[in-house]
Amino acid sequence: GGTENHSLISSNALGEIRAALKGSNCRFYNSDFKCYVQSADASFHPDLSIICGPTELYQGKSHVFTNPSAIIEVLSDSTAAYDRGLKLRTYHQLTSLKEYVLIEQNERHIDYYFRPNFGDQWTLTFFDQNQTHLHLLLHGIHIPLDEIYAGVAFPTDKKGP
Repeated sequence: GGTENHSLISSNALGEIRAALKGSNCRFYNSDFKCYVQSADASFHPDLSIICGPTELYQGKSHVFTNPSAIIEVLSDSTAAYDRGLKLRTYHQLTSLKEYVLIEQNERHIDYYFRPNFGDQWTLTFFDQNQTHLHLLLHGIHIPLDEIYAGVAFPTDKKGP
């Protein structure tokens, strides 16, 4: 995190999710609210998370939850491999988690993981310049990619020596 693109993408996605969840029993959170994965004894601060129904707090701690239905991470150069590797495998241990979204900040590309039946099987879908919307199936949310990436300046391709 910490870059202008990371901040813009997180803010844009948060605004779109907030609008889409209005009136539902789901709430969204920014990175201030920590997610704990008990089976791995690991905790993380997701960029964005969604919880539907009652929030389950870890040992009654008001700053740590255990039951996200969706987690959204904006990838950084320094954390992309970790978010796609160990963190992904750890999050997949959460029985409540149905959707895991990885948003690139240096190009228009999103990896969307979906677990339709709370089993061990996940599907992966890519959203890039060929798609107009990111679809969060569990939550019935359709977010325009143009809104997620509004104001974002992508690095230009460098040519030559």
